[in-house]
Amino acid sequence: MPNVDIQVSDYNIMTNATATVKSYNTQVTTAQSDITAAKTTLGDGGVLMGPFADECARVAGTLDTDLSGIVSELQQTTSFIGKAEADYKTADAAANNTISDKTGTGPTSTSSANAISSGTMVPYQFNGKNFNVVNTKISLDDYTAYINKYKMTQNGGLLGGDCMLLSQYYAADMLSGKYTSRSAMANCQGAPAPRMNEVMSTPNRDEALQYMYKELNEGHPVTLQATQVNTQKDGSRHIVTVVGYTSDVKSASDLNKDNILVLDNVDGKIQTLGQARSEGGHDRDLFAQGGKYQVKGPTEKFLATIA
Repeated sequence: MPNVDIQVSDYNIMTNATATVKSYNTQVTTAQSDITAAKTTLGDGGVLMGPFADECARVAGTLDTDLSGIVSELQQTTSFIGKAEADYKTADAAANNTISDKTGTGPTSTSSANAISSGTMVPYQFNGKNFNVVNTKISLDDYTAYINKYKMTQNGGLLGGDCMLLSQYYAADMLSGKYTSRSAMANCQGAPAPRMNEVMSTPNRDEALQYMYKELNEGHPVTLQATQVNTQKDGSRHIVTVVGYTSDVKSASDLNKDNILVLDNVDGKIQTLGQARSEGGHDRDLFAQGGKYQVKGPTEKFLATIA
């Protein structure tokens, strides 16, 4: 994808404003010097004496004070314009890091480098490889330890093995910082599905990957239908919680089943999407043919509530 050079602000306006203010400041400073010289002259009793001299000295003093105030305000104005220009340039730079030009459809995505620098993702080591994972209120390792301690998995008999609800519980808990109890998680009525129902459902794999990449870079774990519905086979599917990708991924097009990191609710293990597992006959293959690719992210309302 080609980079888009975005400039929201017209910096020339601020540059010209700074030059104008500096010009005024120079003129006022010169006038102030003239007034100071006049005050010195008026203070010379050999030049001017009497009430008239006193009044002139008073007026000159008042002018000097007023000009000092104007100089101070002009300096503050120059400082304000300079800061505003710097802030706009910083914002424009951030926009260039965030917005990418694309020829197809689907959402734009923030860059992986920007996600690390902004803190929405953090470095992570898995099986000797470097990953970037979502920086949630509960860390990936802490949450994995928790769900395994209380057997909050399909193999642990929770929710009758409903992978969709389990995967959404995982994502919602990490985002909110709330450890849902085993008894609460066993209740389907309390499942967070309504809060995790912003769905990208598409037959276009690239669109699904673009959406997933965007959400991860914004610090949101997502749930992914890992095995696609295939009408020519058995139509089975499995849903996992996606938490990151290898650090060498630079765009959504780089993603594949071997560099996407997931928390699998079958047994509560962290693994790459491509690590096939036999439980339930699921192969965790994002790229199976047929059906629709589905990625579910948190709703804006839910994010606003837990912010």
